Amino acid sequence: MLNSKYNIQEIIAGCLRSQSVYQRALVDDYSGLLYVICNRYLGDVHAAQDALQESWSLIFRNLATFDISKGEFEPWASTVTIRHCLNILAKKRVKVVELKTTTVNGKEQDLQMQIISSMSADHLLELVARLPENLRTVFNMIVIDGYSHKEVASALDITVINSRARLNRARSILKDRINALTKKESWINAI
Repeated sequence: MLNSKYNIQEIIAGCLRSQSVYQRALVDDYSGLLYVICNRYLGDVHAAQDALQESWSLIFRNLATFDISKGEFEPWASTVTIRHCLNILAKKRVKVVELKTTTVNGKEQDLQMQIISSMSADHLLELVARLPENLRTVFNMIVIDGYSHKEVASALDITVINSRARLNRARSILKDRINALTKKESWINAI
């Protein structure tokens, strides 16, 4: 991810010494990635920009706790950003609606590969961004960021069953939207 002329160890050491050239290098190198995370979770450009600035504040404030020997900077910064976005969503949450689990033939539908293979990433992210906030958050955490249902349930203060239900509902909505687009394209091509 680094685009600067410094390696990550140099950048972090310089940031810990409050040297602005290294702080700028870190921000320049990772802001794109962290902005995408904020936008994916919050679904609003302005909220994502605000969350990105707040995430950088948290990252710099906690940089001394980062240990490069225990892992890479990118996943650590991504986790800080995701947790911040989840906190923002938790503060906005007024009411949690329980959804019933929907299954097909007794199994959860696995649409992840079907969705990803049938459309561009930008188009998929646009469809995901239009999901209701509670469904979008679970979908992002599980499908895109790789969290388990147990981790999602803990982070969002919901049950594992509710996490599964929200994922199923998000997938169902995405499937319906993709099917609608497919039918629309077939109709247009027939003309």
